[in-house]
Order: sequence, then C-alpha cells, then structure tokens
Amino acid sequence: MDRTPHPRSPEALARQLQECSAGLNAARSAPEPQAGSTVPVLGALFAFFRRVANRLATRWYVAPIVAQQERFNAQVTAAYDELAAASTDHQWRLAEVERRLQDLAPPPAGDGAQPGECAGDDIAALLRLPPEALQARENADLPPGLDSRHEREVAEIHDVALSIRHPLSWKQADFGWHYLFNMAVLGPMLNGRPGDLVLDFAGGSGWVSEFLNRFGMRTILLDYGEPVLRNSRQRFAADCRLEADFPILPVCGDGMRLPLADESLDGIVCMNALHHMPSYEATLREMARVLKPGCRAVFGEPGESHAATPRSQAAMREHGVYEKNVSLDLVYCYAQRCGFARMWRYPYLYPPQMELSFPEAGRTPAGVLEHLRAALPDGLANLALFALQKEGARPVDSNAPPAEWVRHGLQGEITLLHSTATAPTGSTLVDRVRVRNTGGVTWLAAARPLGGYVQLGLKLCDEQGHVLSDTLPRPALPGDLLPGDEAELDVPIQAPATPGTYLLKYDLVNEWRSWFEVLGSRPVLRELVVTPE
Repeated sequence: MDRTPHPRSPEALARQLQECSAGLNAARSAPEPQAGSTVPVLGALFAFFRRVANRLATRWYVAPIVAQQERFNAQVTAAYDELAAASTDHQWRLAEVERRLQDLAPPPAGDGAQPGECAGDDIAALLRLPPEALQARENADLPPGLDSRHEREVAEIHDVALSIRHPLSWKQADFGWHYLFNMAVLGPMLNGRPGDLVLDFAGGSGWVSEFLNRFGMRTILLDYGEPVLRNSRQRFAADCRLEADFPILPVCGDGMRLPLADESLDGIVCMNALHHMPSYEATLREMARVLKPGCRAVFGEPGESHAATPRSQAAMREHGVYEKNVSLDLVYCYAQRCGFARMWRYPYLYPPQMELSFPEAGRTPAGVLEHLRAALPDGLANLALFALQKEGARPVDSNAPPAEWVRHGLQGEITLLHSTATAPTGSTLVDRVRVRNTGGVTWLAAARPLGGYVQLGLKLCDEQGHVLSDTLPRPALPGDLLPGDEAELDVPIQAPATPGTYLLKYDLVNEWRSWFEVLGSRPVLRELVVTPE
C-alpha cells in the first residue's frame, strides 16, 4: 500500500503551513540600505544629507507603514501556526480512527487461529471460551515443565539488611520509583476508608502495608515466604510512627487459598504479584470470595508483553518463577466468571515516558499528542493498572471518601427546641436541639481514631459573626442515624467569662473531615446575652 502523503492530506498540509510560517518569520524585517558615494568631499557631504533625509523619512513615514506591515505579518504567521497545530491534531485523530477501524476489521482467512480460539480483541468470543482454553492462553508463553517450588527456595534467602532497610527497591533502585508511581495511581482508586481492613496481597517486604497504615487502614500482609514476613515484622517493630490503632498483621499463606473468612475484607492491593500466580482464575475467585460486596481489588502489573523480556525468561529458567503476561482481556473474562461486576483501567504512562522538551515539543497540545501517540502503545503494553469491583453495593456512611458525600449528599437539618437567652458569666445553661439526617449518607455515631463520625458542633461567635471558639464540647449522637432519622440532644453551654452579646452557631460536623455548612447545610444561629454575676 502506497504510504506517500496525499498533497491535500493533513500531514502534507501541516508541512506546507509550517514552511510558509517559517518563510514569513524570515521576511518580517529587512536591513536598511546605507547611502554612500566615491566622489571626494562633495560626494561624502551628499551621502551624509541623504542618510539624514532617509532617517527622517523613515521615522515619520516609512516606519509606521513597516510597523503596520509587521503586525499584519505577525497575525498571518500566528494564524498559520494555529492552522498547522490544528492540522497536526487532525492528522493524529485520523490516524487513531484508522487504527480503530483496523482493529474492528475481521482477521484475514488462514491467520492460524485454531478452532475455539479468539483472534483480535473480541471480548465476546473470549467469554464463550471454556476454562481450559482460557488457561491455555494464559500460560501460552511459559516454558514447559515450569515448577514454582524453586521460587519458594529463593524466597528463603532474601537479604535481611536490604529487605529491612530498602523495602521498595532491594534489587534495583529504579524499581522503587516505579512502585511508588503505581501506588499513587491505585491508592485513590481503592476507595478506602480509615479503619478499613485491606489485604496486601503477596506483599513481600510490606511497604504497601506501611502506606495503607499511614492512611489509617488495618492491613493483612499476606506472603508465603515466612523469612520475608519475619523481616517485615522486624521493620514494623522498629518504626514507632506506624499507627497502633490500625495494626499490620503479617500472615503466611497461599494466594489461591486465602486463609480468610468470606466477605471479610474492605479492599485488596495486589502490586506486581498476579503475574506470578499459577492460575489467574483461582486467584481472582479467592479475592472475590473474601471481599465484601461493592469493595475493590486494585492491581499494578507489568503488562501483556512481560513474559518475553530477557529478565522474565531468566527468572523462569533459573528460579522456576511464573512470569506471565497480564492480558486485560483475559483478566476481564476471569473477573466476570468469578463474581466481579465491573473493571476499570487506568491508562497512565510512567513519567519518564512522557518527558517532553519545552517549548520544542511540550508547549502545544499538538506536540504533546504527537509524543503521546508514539509512547502510548509500548507504555500501555508494559504497564497494566486496573481495578475490579465485586458485585453489590457498599453502604455509604460518614466515613466514606468525600466523593461519596457529594454523590449521595451529606446533609442535615437542625431545629432549636429550647434555649436560654440570658445567662450570667461562668454559668452553665442547656439548650435542647433536634437534628435530622436529610441526605443519603448514614451518620456514624461511634467515635473513631481518625474521625468519620458525626456530632453536633457549636461555635461561639461575636456580634458580627466572627468565630471566637469552635472547640466547645460536642454532644454525641445516641446511635447511627440513617437517612431520614432524627434525634434530640441536650447541649450544655458554659457562658463566657466576659459580659456582652454573643452568637451561638449550631452546625453538624463530620469529625476530622468537614463541617456540614461547607457541604450546603444551613446552620442555626441564636443570640446569647451574658450579664455580670
């Protein structure tokens, strides 16, 4: 097929526009000719007066015309640059459409596909394959006779000093940055809440567990290598910054037979571990079993061309380690069969793959898109960041991520039932208040170490409404309040020590998270006159 650009193609048009723009830029100004003469005395005098006349004419007449022409040339050049950028963007979009059309085209006859196999990206055909056919596709790139028993022996000889001091990169320093990038993408996608019980699947040194702990989550560190877990315990014990209220529990076990109860976990993080498992289906089925309804498992894996790399080939040959490709099509098919309802992909490139020289390539959208078009295929083929969500819905409460509050509404209504308008300094008075849950989020009542529970808050303000104190005692709810529920509370108030007129501002507060007024609820204000004793 002839690949020569058509004279009217976006590629040819962009090149012509760029050449024209460069020519205009070169012709925007011209040097002024200098007058001179070879005639002695009179010639030099004549040349001098001519230069003076030229300069006066240039300043009063020619310069304004030249300036006007240069402004016009600059506008034309900018228009050509904009057209060139738009044409390049159009060319990229046409190429993307062409690629998608080629993907949708049926494979040519005689392409080698065997009966029962699926050619191309036909998910529907994959879903129809029997389990043994999927397993064959999963293991197609593994060497014959692979036995993972040697891998267990390798796990027994982990370097203690490295695994304790450098848990992110005990093999190579650049691994750690890659792992951190994956965690930064996947962490928010876990939709975790403080106090959640999360499995660090095949977590090895336990660095993922440490990160989750710093976000207030309880973690189970699962690995089948007891020496690795022993090193992790030693490092956890040496770090007093780890949150004692949310302990890390190292557990030795098999990822395809998890030693956990059904629906006992709020999340799973699997970092560079799925491609080591002998069976994706058995692993995902166990994950679905132990997850609560509506909860997620997030994965950071090396991608669909991992098995062919020299490092993977050497690991399989010398250590019996499973180094499989991670095909998202296969993972999706397994997930559908194992109890997961949805799957998301996060198509982020590792930052060095998107390093652009500025302003040459990184200034315009067209330049960024051009680099992205070149880097995306290899980048996505070698990095699989995705999440699986189990069937069902997770209850939405005040400990949920803020995005859930916005979606379902964390709202409340306050009614003042009884109050005292005047009180002497230092005295104690009691207001009676009714609160009602008017949103779609359950209010948790029990105090939690990192917040996420609702109380009735009270702010002491001056006459102009400026807050003097927002740390007055806050009465707790008698129990969790479902949407539509209400409760009545007695609010003890200590009158200020200085006489005067004050405002008391009642507002609900999701502790450590947000006041309800910020989320759209209306607070209640009342006046309090404090008199001398």
